[in-house]
Amino acid sequence: MTALTVELAPEDFACLEREAQRRGTTATALAQELITGQLSSAPPGADETKSDILAALDKLDELRADLRRRGVPSIDAVELVKQGRDELDRRADVPNKDVARGSV
Repeated sequence: MTALTVELAPEDFACLEREAQRRGTTATALAQELITGQLSSAPPGADETKSDILAALDKLDELRADLRRRGVPSIDAVELVKQGRDELDRRADVPNKDVARGSV
Protein backbone atom coordinates (compact mmCIF):
# COMPACT_ATOMS: atom_id res chain seq x y z
CA MET A 1 0.00 0.00 0.00
CA THR A 2 1.23 3.51 -0.80
CA ALA A 3 1.15 6.19 1.88
CA LEU A 4 -0.60 9.50 1.26
CA THR A 5 -0.64 12.58 3.44
CA VAL A 6 -3.80 14.69 3.33
CA GLU A 7 -4.05 18.09 4.97
CA LEU A 8 -7.46 18.85 6.43
CA ALA A 9 -8.85 21.92 8.08
CA PRO A 10 -9.20 21.36 11.83
CA GLU A 11 -13.00 21.32 11.62
CA ASP A 12 -12.91 18.75 8.80
CA PHE A 13 -10.52 16.54 10.76
CA ALA A 14 -12.76 16.80 13.82
CA CYS A 15 -15.73 15.80 11.67
CA LEU A 16 -13.77 12.83 10.30
CA GLU A 17 -12.82 11.72 13.81
CA ARG A 18 -16.43 12.03 15.06
CA GLU A 19 -17.75 9.99 12.11
CA ALA A 20 -15.03 7.38 12.58
CA GLN A 21 -15.89 7.08 16.26
CA ARG A 22 -19.59 6.78 15.43
CA ARG A 23 -18.78 3.94 13.02
CA GLY A 24 -16.41 2.28 15.48
CA THR A 25 -13.29 2.68 13.36
CA THR A 26 -10.27 4.94 13.09
CA ALA A 27 -10.05 8.22 11.19
CA THR A 28 -7.39 6.68 8.93
CA ALA A 29 -9.54 3.65 8.09
CA LEU A 30 -12.58 5.84 7.42
CA ALA A 31 -10.56 8.17 5.17
CA GLN A 32 -9.33 5.14 3.19
CA GLU A 33 -12.89 3.80 2.92
CA LEU A 34 -14.28 7.15 1.77
CA ILE A 35 -11.55 7.73 -0.81
CA THR A 36 -11.72 4.19 -2.18
CA GLY A 37 -15.51 4.29 -2.30
CA GLN A 38 -15.52 7.60 -4.15
CA LEU A 39 -12.97 6.42 -6.69
CA SER A 40 -14.74 3.16 -7.39
CA SER A 41 -18.17 4.82 -7.61
CA ALA A 42 -17.19 6.71 -10.76
CA PRO A 43 -18.68 4.66 -13.58
CA PRO A 44 -16.14 3.27 -16.02
CA GLY A 45 -16.13 5.21 -19.24
CA ALA A 46 -17.77 8.28 -17.71
CA ASP A 47 -15.84 10.51 -20.10
CA GLU A 48 -17.01 8.42 -23.06
CA THR A 49 -20.59 8.65 -21.81
CA LYS A 50 -20.36 12.44 -21.72
CA SER A 51 -18.94 12.44 -25.25
CA ASP A 52 -21.75 10.15 -26.42
CA ILE A 53 -24.38 12.46 -24.91
CA LEU A 54 -22.85 15.53 -26.52
CA ALA A 55 -22.67 13.72 -29.88
CA ALA A 56 -26.34 12.71 -29.57
CA LEU A 57 -27.32 16.30 -28.82
CA ASP A 58 -25.40 17.46 -31.89
CA LYS A 59 -27.27 14.89 -34.01
CA LEU A 60 -30.60 16.09 -32.61
CA ASP A 61 -29.66 19.66 -33.48
CA GLU A 62 -28.81 18.55 -37.03
CA LEU A 63 -32.13 16.68 -37.27
CA ARG A 64 -34.04 19.75 -36.09
CA ALA A 65 -32.30 21.91 -38.71
CA ASP A 66 -33.04 19.31 -41.40
CA LEU A 67 -36.72 19.18 -40.44
CA ARG A 68 -36.93 22.97 -40.61
CA ARG A 69 -35.40 22.95 -44.10
CA ARG A 70 -38.03 20.42 -45.16
CA GLY A 71 -40.81 22.64 -43.83
CA VAL A 72 -41.84 20.34 -40.99
CA PRO A 73 -43.42 22.53 -38.30
CA SER A 74 -41.75 22.52 -34.90
CA ILE A 75 -43.54 21.09 -31.91
CA ASP A 76 -44.11 23.22 -28.82
CA ALA A 77 -43.39 20.71 -26.06
CA VAL A 78 -44.96 22.92 -23.39
CA GLU A 79 -48.17 23.21 -25.39
CA LEU A 80 -48.16 19.47 -26.06
CA VAL A 81 -47.91 18.70 -22.35
CA LYS A 82 -50.65 21.24 -21.59
CA GLN A 83 -52.94 19.61 -24.13
CA GLY A 84 -52.21 16.20 -22.63
CA ARG A 85 -53.04 17.41 -19.14
CA ASP A 86 -56.23 19.07 -20.38
CA GLU A 87 -57.24 15.80 -22.04
CA LEU A 88 -56.60 13.85 -18.83
CA ASP A 89 -58.61 16.39 -16.84
CA ARG A 90 -61.43 16.15 -19.36
CA ARG A 91 -61.45 12.36 -19.12
CA ALA A 92 -61.42 12.49 -15.32
CA ASP A 93 -64.59 14.59 -15.42
CA VAL A 94 -66.45 11.91 -17.43
CA PRO A 95 -68.51 9.79 -14.97
CA ASN A 96 -68.57 6.65 -17.14
CA LYS A 97 -65.16 5.18 -18.04
CA ASP A 98 -66.64 3.57 -21.17
CA VAL A 99 -67.49 7.02 -22.50
CA ALA A 100 -63.89 8.13 -21.94
CA ARG A 101 -62.69 5.12 -23.90
CA GLY A 102 -65.05 5.92 -26.75
CA SER A 103 -66.94 2.63 -26.54
CA VAL A 104 -70.37 4.22 -26.03
